[in-house]
Amino acid sequence: MSSLVSIYIPTFNRLEMLQRAIHSVCSQTYDHLEVLVVDDCSSDGTRAYLEHLPEQDARIRVFLKDANSGACASRNIALRNCRGVFATGLDDDDYVLPSHVQELIDCYQSKERAGLSDVVVFPQMATRGEDGEVRKMHQPLARVDFGALKVKNYIGNQVFARTDRYSDAGLFDERLPAWQDYDLWLRMAARGAIMHKSPAPTYIYEDDQSSQKISNAKYERILGAYNIVSSQNSLNLSRREKLILKMNYFRYAQAPMSIGDLAAYVASGIVLSPSKTYVKKVLGKAFGMSQTKGWS
Repeated sequence: MSSLVSIYIPTFNRLEMLQRAIHSVCSQTYDHLEVLVVDDCSSDGTRAYLEHLPEQDARIRVFLKDANSGACASRNIALRNCRGVFATGLDDDDYVLPSHVQELIDCYQSKERAGLSDVVVFPQMATRGEDGEVRKMHQPLARVDFGALKVKNYIGNQVFARTDRYSDAGLFDERLPAWQDYDLWLRMAARGAIMHKSPAPTYIYEDDQSSQKISNAKYERILGAYNIVSSQNSLNLSRREKLILKMNYFRYAQAPMSIGDLAAYVASGIVLSPSKTYVKKVLGKAFGMSQTKGWS
């Protein structure tokens, strides 16, 4: 018998997108799955929509929260209630192609047949243009280990793993204002997990900059997330590794470095390209130079 796969979907006030997400999951070619939808106290008709879904499809399980507590708490409720051998997630404003789960399982099993251990799969992501064409997103690494993840989140917002891997790593950190996915992948990798990219783009990311996606944390929160993640004892990061990890803050927020920041990188032997926007800003401020001229 094929293994049961649990798919968790946290949601809040995105009824139309949620309907699309659930339809995409229920239309999978791999049908031995369960769908756990956790509503974070929506007020847009989501609850009325979810109320009768289990009657229409017995694979769907609905959890209604008593108080709004964020996407990470919703994900953790789902993960604690998963019945599947494997689990993966879907954001409510994204959707997946019909072959998504089968591709993830096939990739996982191929790695195990090759004798690899500690296997985790991350889906190849894509966007769909106005012309309907699926376009791959840039995910440069096919294999991601702890060393790579300490530099950058090369994975994205979802993984496919044995359900116990999530709990063994401590689930999602509900304190984090950003980097929730990145943080959990780091903790999984620190415990030995090796992440492998699936061969085909099957996860469609809703690339709408006007929408307030779960994964689109406000820039001012990224530094707070960095401070929490970098201080975790389980990651055991050196001072140099923390500085490298902090580059993600400057990269995503396009935040200016202070002279102190720049000095710390220089002292640690980390080479910074002056073409980077955040380096231009600090040098421009320090030496009165243009942020767009004089550095390339």
